[in-house]
Amino acid sequence: MEDTLSRETKILELQQGIYQAFYEYYEYQKNIPEDFQSVFASIFERKNRLSEELTALAGADLAHKIHDKCLIGAVKATFPDIYAREQNIATNRARLRGEIKASQKVVVTIIEGRFPELVELAQRKVTNINKIDALALMIRMVSTVPDETTARFILNTKVA
Repeated sequence: MEDTLSRETKILELQQGIYQAFYEYYEYQKNIPEDFQSVFASIFERKNRLSEELTALAGADLAHKIHDKCLIGAVKATFPDIYAREQNIATNRARLRGEIKASQKVVVTIIEGRFPELVELAQRKVTNINKIDALALMIRMVSTVPDETTARFILNTKVA
């Protein structure tokens, strides 16, 4: 038990050291001093030494996760505006991916209800559509087509 605690304590110490190295690097990058090359080299030498020690202690997978967490934390602390903008972009992309998946499902559900024979075709075709406007158009079209032949034509068009 004590061995586990000391290992975890050491991992936390290494994590803090790596974070501090990243943080210093980005702080120096904001206000580049005259001797920037030697400062950067020194900081990265320390960060690499700590990373190697962390990898030996925690394993490559956990070390990689901690490394990424430290990098993100340092960027967030040093450049909060840029970090916030990037987070906003990532959130918007995730929301758009969700809307696309939901719209793809709507197309398949409509086809399933109206023309069950075309479900497999619809599933194959809509997975290739990643534009929300094209999916909205397809939803309108497959909702109102008069017959299976027209629905098949719509699914096989270039939009699909």
